[in-house]
Amino acid sequence: MCSAMAALAYQVAALDGDTWIITYQDDAVVNFSTGSGTDEITMTYEIGTGKAPTATLWSGDCTDLADGTAGTAIDVAGLATADVTDITTGVDGNGDANLALDKLVLTIDIDKIKIDGSNIWDTSTSKLAFCVELTLVESVSGEVVTQE
Repeated sequence: MCSAMAALAYQVAALDGDTWIITYQDDAVVNFSTGSGTDEITMTYEIGTGKAPTATLWSGDCTDLADGTAGTAIDVAGLATADVTDITTGVDGNGDANLALDKLVLTIDIDKIKIDGSNIWDTSTSKLAFCVELTLVESVSGEVVTQE
């Protein structure tokens, strides 16, 4: 389901404990300062309550994923690691009480030493380019129910 359709479904449908939704809160915080340590990128999502998210990082800008083809793996082992364990149950992305949603804070740790020469680094623009694919999977069947 594309982001626009997910937003429409979110606004129209009643949310309950069986809501399968992922909504990015457009709030990325990036810190690559010398003393940043880990978690250089932090992003917040609303997800259906009680759902277990997984995150996959791909090189590029997600256009491959949008048209249904597989993404390109990041080519340097240990370069970027996503953490999806910071989940607050029963609150939305703004921190307001909502029994149908959980707030997920996704953090990405980038090993700054490994950036140069990787396929997420554009030497001509001196910018990182990668995609975060967040997925909610049904626990019994293993079927991907939604992804963003």
